[in-house]
Amino acid sequence: IFETEEIDSLTFSHIGYLPVTLPVSKNMLVVMRPTSLIGNSIDISAYKAISGLSPVSFSSLTRDEIRLKYTAQDIPMVLASEPGVWAYSESGNGTGYSYASIRGFDQSRIAVMIDGVPLNDNESHQVYWVDHGDLLSDVEEIQIQRGIGTNLYGSSSFGGSINATTKIGSDSRTIQLVHGQGNWNTQQYRFKYHSGKDFGEKISFTLRASAIDSDGYRKQHGSTQRSAFVGFEHRGEVVKNQFRAIIGYENTQLAWDGISKEDINDIRRKIIEDFNNVFSQNFISFNELKINLYLSGNEIQNSSAFNFFSDKDSGVELSGSFNEGNLTLDFNSENLKGSLVRDDSSFFRINLYDSNINFNFGDSEEDNFILPNLKFRVTGENVSFNNAIFNSIDFYYLKNGDVLTLNDINIDSDFLKISNYENEPAYFSINTARDFYKIKGLYEFNNIKEALKLKNFPSINYFRSNINIQWNNLLELRNIEGSMDFLTKDFQINQRNPNSALLNLIGLLNIQSFFDGYDGSSTDEYIKFKRGSGSIIFSQNYGRIVDDFSFEADFGNMDWNGFIVKDNAGSFEKLDLELSLKLNLQENIPWYAAIFGGLGVAAGTAIIGNVFEDQIEDISTIEYSVKGPLNSPNLERL
Repeated sequence: IFETEEIDSLTFSHIGYLPVTLPVSKNMLVVMRPTSLIGNSIDISAYKAISGLSPVSFSSLTRDEIRLKYTAQDIPMVLASEPGVWAYSESGNGTGYSYASIRGFDQSRIAVMIDGVPLNDNESHQVYWVDHGDLLSDVEEIQIQRGIGTNLYGSSSFGGSINATTKIGSDSRTIQLVHGQGNWNTQQYRFKYHSGKDFGEKISFTLRASAIDSDGYRKQHGSTQRSAFVGFEHRGEVVKNQFRAIIGYENTQLAWDGISKEDINDIRRKIIEDFNNVFSQNFISFNELKINLYLSGNEIQNSSAFNFFSDKDSGVELSGSFNEGNLTLDFNSENLKGSLVRDDSSFFRINLYDSNINFNFGDSEEDNFILPNLKFRVTGENVSFNNAIFNSIDFYYLKNGDVLTLNDINIDSDFLKISNYENEPAYFSINTARDFYKIKGLYEFNNIKEALKLKNFPSINYFRSNINIQWNNLLELRNIEGSMDFLTKDFQINQRNPNSALLNLIGLLNIQSFFDGYDGSSTDEYIKFKRGSGSIIFSQNYGRIVDDFSFEADFGNMDWNGFIVKDNAGSFEKLDLELSLKLNLQENIPWYAAIFGGLGVAAGTAIIGNVFEDQIEDISTIEYSVKGPLNSPNLERL
């Protein structure tokens, strides 16, 4: 309440509210509207280091410093003067392919960004500076951080980072025309335009077009670079919007290794001779094998004969095309039909159909066949391999040095089926240097030994398994981890297995030696089983039977439960199992009579002893504890 006649109005103000002016009156009601306080614009960047605040070693090049050092060379050559940075160019004068390293780390381990956008290749992390010629003419500042910095830079920043910042806005209009000329026929042309305030106070536009050509210091290392930069900026009261586009083109010569003039002339002579031998004749005979090769091209319309596939039964007709790196080659013979396709990524695919392939696996250990280091895909329909017919095949072959992998396997036939494991691709991988194996998928064998004529393959009529395991040493099963379940029918176990972890485990099924005088259907060399099934999980320290390991033979059934313990080296060492043995008495009374009164038993190849006691009626089901070393466990009747 104001008791005065000299004041006509009052103005009310408060931080965060709009001021209000009201005439003076009794019982005044003042209502103020909130408002935002507009301050100076702030740019926030997580990529830029600040001196005295950021815990990283760095240095920066300002626009003025860049002008003093830059002419036409690529960015690495300008950065070479900074501490910890080393650079070189293939051409020898700074244009074309150039490379930078920080503290000894090559640029695949350096995060390179333009305005915070990564330039590193997604797969190799390499940086191709040659694609961005004359980019330094747009750069306002470059910061080099040495060593590991923020994790925002990604996995390629182990050696350091390089972040270049470009500028779009300007206070006044600028039009720039530049022509430069230097040694080794180096030429530079540039047109650049800054709009200034041509489009108003809030809009800026910049455009730059450049061309750089050079023969290079080294012979056959010339380069041609074309590039453009387009930038647009809109400044609002609160937000600033920017658009940038960088366009680049390059064409470089590459001469990686030197070669003498005499060698060049000799190579040219050989190429001409081979060309004449191949394309000027219509027929070539080689070991009485003939194959027709049909070629088409701008200058070649011819037919010649070559040795191919070593197909002794018939000739092979070839036809195809090659266009911009894409190859399609169709082949057709009496025994081999299909196509070879290569796309512009250099990946090969072999398609087979209605083909008959014969391959002798051989019995000699001295016959070594080295698989090639290649990657390709194989597909096929109605393919006969050693007279065994595959309805369909599809897999990827990948080999690199000591590692061979068959991936994404899908095979369908009467004797072999391979498919996905829990919706994940089936594969099989071997690392020969580490003696390391991995297998995953649903595998089903049906009399595969006879179908493929595999002499040394185990005698198994039917086998089916969902498997996902890895291990070291094929037979010792060291460091085995994973899981598997299986179902097998009509198989045999060799009585005289050599000593190994795998065969000692199999030897637990060798029950012929349980019983002295056994005269069943099994032979002295093999024990026969009608059926087997089970599930097991392998961890770091042991293998655990999840579901009963059940095996059915003519003498009865065996059910196993428990653990197989590993030692510190990852090898199977001890057994902690329970065995339930169910005997078929009615079918084998004469045989039991022969062994009545006590039987000798071993483990591995003989594991159960003193099975029977006084009355034959009491021995239809017997429980045992099997513990101790794998190759000689202790058996105790429960």
